[in-house]
Amino acid sequence: MAKNKLYAIHFIDGRQDPDILVSTWAECSELIKGAPNRYKGFSEPKDAEEWLASLETAGKKTYEVTLPDVYAKALDKELKLMHMSLSEYLTDIIRTDLLNEEPDSSNGESEEDEELPF
Repeated sequence: MAKNKLYAIHFIDGRQDPDILVSTWAECSELIKGAPNRYKGFSEPKDAEEWLASLETAGKKTYEVTLPDVYAKALDKELKLMHMSLSEYLTDIIRTDLLNEEPDSSNGESEEDEELPF
């Protein structure tokens, strides 16, 4: 079994450089700790670069957003309270505010559910 010679990391948290190649597991594990990402080990740089390129063409686009600290803290607090990722939150805003679609009602409740008086 061939041992990995390098690791490709794709960060999905708005970092300046979302794609990084590193040569050791120790470096990879330190970089990915606590950061939303996708990573994979490779034995050839060409394969790693092709994998990273395929992530960009998978029907999604990555945006980088920079917010002042006060707004970032407020957003982080709200996302934590709602148990949502930033991606889910922005998708809901775009769906309802920009595309005028109905809000996602996947919270398990139906319109027929009534609040009981006790």
